[in-house]
Amino acid sequence: MIHPIWLVGLGGFLGAVSRYFFNQYFSSFKLFPLGTFLVNITGSFFMGLLLGSGWISESIRILVGTGFLGAYTTFSTFNFELFMLKKNKRKFQFFLYIVSSYIFGILLAYLGYAITNDH
Repeated sequence: MIHPIWLVGLGGFLGAVSRYFFNQYFSSFKLFPLGTFLVNITGSFFMGLLLGSGWISESIRILVGTGFLGAYTTFSTFNFELFMLKKNKRKFQFFLYIVSSYIFGILLAYLGYAITNDH
């Protein structure tokens, strides 16, 4: 059995690299930070899938949930981008970003959970 710290480290590395490439790919979107938005809502969906699946082993939950998704999703970047939108007086983008992030994040986490939860 692999020690959990190695699973977290490997998952974290892969999640951070994935987030970097995702944000680079969507960096030209001007309405609001689309890369971070997509990373956070897809991460919510995958976390819902992971936690709703009773058959997934603890090692996979550590690798994917704590490691990959922990590094892939980003609350600190989300808040900094909100701060910058507010600072630059982009009120519509600020509210669109915050509301859509939370609504879609919660809905997709629920959807992922509902898809895999057999209860």
